[in-house]
Amino acid sequence: CDRAQSIYTQASSPITKHDVAEIAEIAAQSGINPENTRLVKDVVGEKSRFNIVQASVEKYAAAKLISHTHDRQVCLVRADPSSELQRICECLQKASRSTEHAAKKSYIAKLCRAFQTGDMEEYKDSQRTWVHDHPTTVETVFGFVEPYRDPCGTKAEYEGIVGIKNPEETAILHRLCESADLFVKRLPWVESHRGDRSLGDFEESTVQRPGFYNDIRQGQGSKSIMISNRLDGTPMAGDSLAVNLCEEKPGTFSKHRRHAYYLWVVFHELFGHGTGKLLQENADSTYNFDLEKLPFSPVTGEPIDSWYRPGETWTGVFQDIATIVDECRAECIGAYLMSETDLWSLCGYTDQGSISPEDLEYNIYQQLAIAGIRGLENYSVEGESWSQAHSQVSAVANSLRLKLTPANLRHILRCFKQSVWLRSLSLRFESTHAETL
Repeated sequence: CDRAQSIYTQASSPITKHDVAEIAEIAAQSGINPENTRLVKDVVGEKSRFNIVQASVEKYAAAKLISHTHDRQVCLVRADPSSELQRICECLQKASRSTEHAAKKSYIAKLCRAFQTGDMEEYKDSQRTWVHDHPTTVETVFGFVEPYRDPCGTKAEYEGIVGIKNPEETAILHRLCESADLFVKRLPWVESHRGDRSLGDFEESTVQRPGFYNDIRQGQGSKSIMISNRLDGTPMAGDSLAVNLCEEKPGTFSKHRRHAYYLWVVFHELFGHGTGKLLQENADSTYNFDLEKLPFSPVTGEPIDSWYRPGETWTGVFQDIATIVDECRAECIGAYLMSETDLWSLCGYTDQGSISPEDLEYNIYQQLAIAGIRGLENYSVEGESWSQAHSQVSAVANSLRLKLTPANLRHILRCFKQSVWLRSLSLRFESTHAETL
């Protein structure tokens, strides 16, 4: 994991957190987004040179100086994986000739320009076209998207995914989307609005399908893509330890695992990443909330005293814990909704079926416990750090340290539903609750 992370920062002498924070601020002031960059440091004598290396096909004749002091230079260097991105653009242009769909042609053209120039604003523009391209059988994801393995949580790695839509499973997702507001109203910070049409101050007026760029998700909406056949390759699929620990009756854990895990991921993505609202001040001094009647914090019960200022982003504010906070929130919301039987019935599971909602609810809490143990594989004792955001979330959620049995499950769920909203914000589950059960 350390080797996988090391590509984001390379140096002949150590790069400190202070270095990273300062260079990030300089880059932001120069309009350079972090997602498709790496940071390289060289030291000559007493002077440091930091190169912000940007992924693009095009290159400068020489490094572009963007900041200079007596002991430090900061430069922008382009054309990092130039030949690879050039090949990707050539293949995308060939693909464009195979479609008559205007939105797809526009998306591919913008995507190629983004890879050519390294301009992440151009890339975001391609995503605005992509999110509105709904009637599609073949779905794609290309670009610098996921920042999970960057120690600072802002730089992403390139990925390319092509998938074919599964009509049956897609129909389930559409049913959930159509009824989403009903279940969002059951989240603790929306509870008081059950009797009206409002989703409260901390939710958008409609549920948005989740995406990486929060400004696009709030302004344009987004798409949620699940690689469903990937779920069968998860560590839990053939985990003999999980089977031995969780199967009180032979075959039950294995029988229910895939069904429960699939829908947990659905709830995680749709309700976890698809809900929530960044309270934002815009560049024109307008706000997406009422400044004269400030929302009340669900944590303190007092009016909020901070919000996102112009130019601030989720990853910029939370930095190295941004993905952890986001995944913790999504994981907890997904688990929180597991006891909603009418949500299960929308997905085709009823008390009359061979697998009941209670079976799946019990199974997913078993999986939570096992995932917490498994998450420790991605923890470095020496560095006191995590190499994977999902693993940290699983271990945090598992700190209840409870043996789940049918006898205490309902009591656990009651306590969980009462306190999960606070725990998801504080990033940990207090073990004091576990000791009282």
